[in-house]
Amino acid sequence: MAENGSSINSTNNNQEASDKDNDSKNHSNDNNDKLENSFPVVGIGASAGGLDALEKFFSAMPTDKDIGMAFVVVQHLAPDHKSMLSEIIERYTSMEVSQVKDGMAVDSNHVYIIPPNRDMIITNGILHLMEPAQP
Repeated sequence: MAENGSSINSTNNNQEASDKDNDSKNHSNDNNDKLENSFPVVGIGASAGGLDALEKFFSAMPTDKDIGMAFVVVQHLAPDHKSMLSEIIERYTSMEVSQVKDGMAVDSNHVYIIPPNRDMIITNGILHLMEPAQP
C-alpha cells in the first residue's frame, strides 16, 4: 500500500510539476504579450511658469501619429485655478490631449493633463485621481 501511495504521490507530484511548467509558460506568454503591448509613459512636471518649456517640448516632438509613448503632465497650480493646459498643449502636438478623469486607461500617442487640486497614480495602465495629500 505504501508503494501504491508513493506512486500516486509521485504521479501527483509529476502532474503538479507539469502544471507549474504550463503555468510558467502561460505566465511567460502573458509577460511577452504585455511587453509587446507596452510603451513608455513619460511623466513631466512643471511649475506654473513652465508653460513655455512645455510648448517647446511638445513642438519638438515628431508630428507623425505613432510616437509610441504616452505623456502625463503635472503642473503646479493653485487649487482653485481653472487649467487651460489641455487646450494650450493641443496647439503644439498632433497627439490627442485630455484632462485626466479617474479610471482612464493610458494609451500611447496621448498626452494626459492632471486636473487642478488632485493627486494621481498610475496602476496597471489606469490613471487614478485622489484628493491631495495633506502636507
